[in-house]
Amino acid sequence: MKPIEILDRDNNTIAEWDGERWTGSCADYAREMSLDNPPLRVAALLVETAGDTDIEPNLAAVDYIVVLLEASQRLDSITIGTTVRRPL
Repeated sequence: MKPIEILDRDNNTIAEWDGERWTGSCADYAREMSLDNPPLRVAALLVETAGDTDIEPNLAAVDYIVVLLEASQRLDSITIGTTVRRPL
């Protein structure tokens, strides 16, 4: 997987994959998720939850983001919009 940078809604980097390891403010969370998931899925989970460990990710959205990230591997950059959540 190419290096990837995950940004929050304010365009601050919350996690970065350099091809070998996760860094950034959500690096510990990303490393924990990496125990059971490949880097692209971890990135998708971070995008879906914006790095918030209290949010249960929508797995359909995560799967969709993984497809987008897989398709983007030949591109120089890709932007995926943030998820809008409605109150229950």
